[in-house]
Amino acid sequence: MVEPAPPSPDETAEARPAPGSLTTISVVQERIAKINDIPARTRTVEDQAYLVALRKRLHDLRGVRLASEEAKVREAQRKAETRRKIQLGGLVIKAGLDGWDEATLLGALLEVREGAADLRNGPSHLARWKASGGKALTAEKAVTADREPLIVTFPNSPEPEIRRALRGLKLRWSEALQHWDGLAHFTTVKAIADRAGGTIRRLNPPQAETPGG
Repeated sequence: MVEPAPPSPDETAEARPAPGSLTTISVVQERIAKINDIPARTRTVEDQAYLVALRKRLHDLRGVRLASEEAKVREAQRKAETRRKIQLGGLVIKAGLDGWDEATLLGALLEVREGAADLRNGPSHLARWKASGGKALTAEKAVTADREPLIVTFPNSPEPEIRRALRGLKLRWSEALQHWDGLAHFTTVKAIADRAGGTIRRLNPPQAETPGG
């Protein structure tokens, strides 16, 4: 009867790494497979103890990976929720209601919800609101279609009139960077900046047309 081959030198008890030092699931699985390759009747007590420790380590690593994946899902959900809240806040601003106090705004929204829940008139309310909102969003896209990210700097603080004009174009003053920035029409902003000796920089400059293009 042919005797089974002895374990390879790297699988002797002395050469085996401690299960706790193994940091990836694939490596632990490889170690488990090597132990399983040893015929059960020739396994030593040390072999069996090492196999049990490896299986426990595999269980722990899978738990860590599961926890990591769950954390990623929660982070993605948190970002999506934050993005949604920002979008909803933006709609309040677009509707010109950002000046209302919280109680008034919430009361108005509750009445809107009640109107939408009206079984008889709710569907017509929703259809009318959707059409009106869609029209406003389309108009806004048409207005902002050719806006681009701009940075405006001045050698000295511009006059209040210039600052009001820039704010009117939705540009913001950055105290940290000491410049104005935002999305706006290049020619409009340049005309204002030129009046105060300002410099305007395009973050996405238009590509020069190639001959014959």
